[in-house]
Amino acid sequence: MCIRDRMEWEEQNKLRLSIRSVNLNIAMNNLIEAINRIQDSFAKVKIPLSLDLPIIAVVGAQSTGKSSVLETIVGKDFLPRGSGIVTRRPLILQLHNISEKREYAIFGHKPEIIYEDFDKVREEITFDTDRVAGNSKGISPIPIILKVYSSEVLDLTLVDLPGLTKVPVQGQPHDIEHIIHKIVLDIVKRENTLILAVSAGNTDIATSDAIKLAREVDPKGDRTIGVVTKLDIMNRGTDAMDVLQGKLYPLKLGYIGVVCRSQKDIMDRKSMKAALADEEEFFSQHPAYSKIKERCGIRYLSRTLSKLLMRHIRTCLPSLKNNINATLQERLIELRSYGMDILNGSEGNLKSLLLIMISKFTEYYQNMIDGKFIKDSTKELRGGARIHYIFHTAYANAIASINALDGITDENIRTVLINSKSLHPSLFIPDKAFETLICQQSSKLLEPSLQCMQLVHEELQKIAMRPDLPELQRFENLAEKVTELMLEMLNKCIDPTRVMIQNLIQVEKSYANVNHPDMVAATGNIIGSMDYKSTSGNDVKEKLRQEQKRKEEEQRRKQREEEFAKQEQKKKEGGWFSGFFTKKPKEDEKEDEKANIDDYLGAKESTDNAFLKNLRLSNVPSTREVMEISAIKQLLEAYFNIIKKNIMDLVPKTIVTFLINKSKTTAQNKLVSSLYLEEDIEALMAENPAISEKRKECRGAIEALQGALKALNDVNYDNSYK
Repeated sequence: MCIRDRMEWEEQNKLRLSIRSVNLNIAMNNLIEAINRIQDSFAKVKIPLSLDLPIIAVVGAQSTGKSSVLETIVGKDFLPRGSGIVTRRPLILQLHNISEKREYAIFGHKPEIIYEDFDKVREEITFDTDRVAGNSKGISPIPIILKVYSSEVLDLTLVDLPGLTKVPVQGQPHDIEHIIHKIVLDIVKRENTLILAVSAGNTDIATSDAIKLAREVDPKGDRTIGVVTKLDIMNRGTDAMDVLQGKLYPLKLGYIGVVCRSQKDIMDRKSMKAALADEEEFFSQHPAYSKIKERCGIRYLSRTLSKLLMRHIRTCLPSLKNNINATLQERLIELRSYGMDILNGSEGNLKSLLLIMISKFTEYYQNMIDGKFIKDSTKELRGGARIHYIFHTAYANAIASINALDGITDENIRTVLINSKSLHPSLFIPDKAFETLICQQSSKLLEPSLQCMQLVHEELQKIAMRPDLPELQRFENLAEKVTELMLEMLNKCIDPTRVMIQNLIQVEKSYANVNHPDMVAATGNIIGSMDYKSTSGNDVKEKLRQEQKRKEEEQRRKQREEEFAKQEQKKKEGGWFSGFFTKKPKEDEKEDEKANIDDYLGAKESTDNAFLKNLRLSNVPSTREVMEISAIKQLLEAYFNIIKKNIMDLVPKTIVTFLINKSKTTAQNKLVSSLYLEEDIEALMAENPAISEKRKECRGAIEALQGALKALNDVNYDNSYK
């Protein structure tokens, strides 16, 4: 290749690189502009959109020169100044580089007004801050968006956050430190936020509030860039070289030293150009900082921040698109849950909408019972699962806990056996005794069965009263009417269900099927084990003998007391022998005769079960009776288990048939027949104003998200520019 050809090739290569660089800058500037458009659209939406947009957040304590840094970057005095907390709301500062010499600003909340006087900009920031946060030094997380257009700025977006403080001033809440810390932390903790930590050079970096906060959310220093101010007022003979070179607390993005205007310079209205010239002179002449002067100053800071933001946006772009798409889908689903606007409120349209709402409710009711439409199913049992638990756990345990011999003693069984034999002695255990006892015990299954029905009824009421249907929540009057009709229908289903359960218990009481296969096997085992000559009843007989002996002793004691009382009475009437010569009155003789008869048959006028009291069984049961008692107890347990199995199986089936399935099949007909002919259909289908407002807000959020996607897709950015 000759020298001429080589020179031409080098010129063409330089041109290609220059064009590539220009295209890259245009693409990157378009990316920043796209992010700014997204911020603008999101600021107009009432619903908070928790998207992690790539931004640079400016963090610093009061009096560290944070506001001076921002004003110097912009080249204008526009921020409020004063004592205490001045920045009381986040300020999203969007800088736009333009070719024209005109410099102006526009607020996001007043896009129609162009501010060319930046003193008016300061006044508007103060006014709007007082409007939102109050004029008593209050704090608000709602941001102010300010766009600055100038040929002297680079395309850059910064978020100025309230200054960190520890002591509240007059008019501020006592927990102002916690409030500001939370507002700042909510922004800087996001992974897509670059942290611009501003610290004063005349203080120890170890005590910097900005660095401390940055370390909480970015312990490795990957997304934090440090700015050191007030280098010109450090003690003579000292410098911040160790801090700027990252020897004390290293940051991946490094530190940049700046010198801004002093308070006297601001009061003297020193121009920004003069301030920048003085800053450049300071770093050039300083014995330590002159070595790194190319990496110091506001101009270097602006270029560095612009490049960092461009690179950061490029890195975050894929995940940002994914997040916007995911949020958009969520909002679309939410919008569908609110239903469509009622554009034409004619009677025909309202009735069509009514039928749709009824169908949705009945479908929800059936699906909740069948387990096909369950939300938050990982937290608790709902719908049909709760009914299943009632049937197979609560009710089954209640029935299983009832024993066949609860409330029955051996003496009761012996009495029933003797009464059942009546005049005729029996060779075997009388059937009547068994039927009497099993009938008595079967009645105990009714109460838990009815309680089971009531619990299921309550669960169905809960499903009907609290439908998780956003579509139905639109119409409060309709929802109330649907609930009222459903409860009325469920209450009507209760009576047939109760009657059927009572009939099931009555069926078991009415006929004892001793030929049941399980009963036949149990009966054979019991009869085979009976041995009337066995002495296995000795324990029972001994217990009865002891009990009888105790009762006889108690009776003899009472008789002695009565006899002693009579003798004392005779002494008072005539001495020890007066009774031998005194004839009893006829009334007393008749009373004695009556008493003797009553001892056997019992007094007719007695109301305290005199027959059982006076005509007692023999003191000790015979061996036959002991064996019969034991046998009938085993028979009762065997047959009662059969009854419990039947009841545990049939009661849930009865409840499902007469209560659950009945309500499922008749719900839609009941609702349609009652509501479709409603006279005031407009009042019934009146939409909740809150739902209408939510639909409007959700639609605005969707438009903002769609605009954000369009802004990112419109950027002509090629991966080859990376």
